[in-house]
Amino acid sequence: MLQFLPYALAAYGGYKGYREAKDAGASGLGRLAGGAIGATLGYYGGQAGLKGGAKLGIPGFQTGLERCKIRNTRFSNRTR
Repeated sequence: MLQFLPYALAAYGGYKGYREAKDAGASGLGRLAGGAIGATLGYYGGQAGLKGGAKLGIPGFQTGLERCKIRNTRFSNRTR
């Protein structure tokens, strides 16, 4: 379930960036830029959180690539 964290934070960051730019009185392009910057920072912040949790060994914080490595090593030791 945590694999969706970057996307959720991107949506939230985009919303907050747009809303803050609107409240500050920015024009249409300024609002779009605020939303895009907020979404980008939210996405990469979520990815960094997942990678940090995986490095600390917290259960559930493995990234997709690490899961594939674990899965492949488990089955590569079989003899045919």
